[in-house]
Amino acid sequence: ELTLLHLDRNELTQLPPSLGNLSKLKVFTASYNKIKFLPGSVAALRLDKLDISDNPIDESEPRVISNKLTGVSSLLEISAKVVVKQKITYTPEDMFPQLFRYMESVMYCPCSEPVWNNVARAMVKLQLSRISRSVSCNFLKEVNMDASLCSTKCLNTFISNPFAF
Repeated sequence: ELTLLHLDRNELTQLPPSLGNLSKLKVFTASYNKIKFLPGSVAALRLDKLDISDNPIDESEPRVISNKLTGVSSLLEISAKVVVKQKITYTPEDMFPQLFRYMESVMYCPCSEPVWNNVARAMVKLQLSRISRSVSCNFLKEVNMDASLCSTKCLNTFISNPFAF
């Protein structure tokens, strides 16, 4: 399992949404890039060291980016959620390639619910000390993360208190 990931000086403009799935990661560095915000999944990380210094971090206020929440999720999304929550193992050979790619594109709400298409997106402030014991980020204590919100409840929580997560 990956425990160290160094992505310094690669001119990256964003990080993969699945970064937070690296549950064994202890050291993550991505300094001297062009990163403006972190993916929402990083809220799940528990790092010893985080270095995202010398990036043009967006310090704007929290805000809703889009709202694609519907009253009822698709059968595909409901099924995928069951597979993820029940931790059912699968391989590419178990399903059609399109379904496998869909399953692998899972994002997580700050409340830990898996989400795919039935989602609202918001820039949410993340306290960096929540995810790492040692932080280097140009003296910033919090940064914006692109959070995928799973429900009207989570969206309303964010709207009433952008720092709730």
